[in-house]
Amino acid sequence: MKTQLSLLLLTTATAVVLPMQSQAVTITQNASANLVVNQEYSLLPFRTFNSSLGTLNSVTFTISSASVGGSLTFSSNARSTVTGFTSLISVYSGDTSGDTLFNGLSSDLSSASKTLSVSNQTLPLTISSGVQKTFTFTAGQYDITNSSPLTQTLSTYSQIKDFIGDNVVFAPTFILNLSISTIGAINGDVTQNYSGISSLANVSLRYDYTAVPEPSTYGIGLGVLALAAVAVRRRKLKS
Repeated sequence: MKTQLSLLLLTTATAVVLPMQSQAVTITQNASANLVVNQEYSLLPFRTFNSSLGTLNSVTFTISSASVGGSLTFSSNARSTVTGFTSLISVYSGDTSGDTLFNGLSSDLSSASKTLSVSNQTLPLTISSGVQKTFTFTAGQYDITNSSPLTQTLSTYSQIKDFIGDNVVFAPTFILNLSISTIGAINGDVTQNYSGISSLANVSLRYDYTAVPEPSTYGIGLGVLALAAVAVRRRKLKS
């Protein structure tokens, strides 16, 4: 009977203590960025990780999708032939100026170059010297999609330490850059106007962390263990 009672109390205490084990949790913040060709865009809306929630294990930055549309104007002082265009989206390690902390990326990230489709044009196209030509990109031409996102995960303390704060200040900045290049037999001095280009990128910042149990949970678990110990001691005294 004593053995059964002790086992019952121990099982009860264990059942209360087990939920106190640390759990893996994630927090994801989402944002959209309107990108301008050859201009850096700083992502500022993300907040730092609240260390009272637990221990931060990794930080993952993702561009889930990015599209390009609009038009560019091309001209050259020499005869040129345009065969297509490439677009490239890069993620830089951060801006150390303007009170923005270096965010610890080990290297720049970039999507694979992709030829953009053009509407109302047949390529290749030969453009005479001094002639200005406007190319229109199909609206919603995707360079990055949900099935092939651009992702970087930071996991060492030196990489993630600047992301830990009081959940009020902004997280370190990621820098995005969109570039578009004309490909083909491009000759002479070339002028390209990208002001008509528009691009939208959907991005996210995910914190993976180990949650700490609530203090009240610890109290309940310790209380049950204490009661179990007292009960076992009383049984021993009676016997």
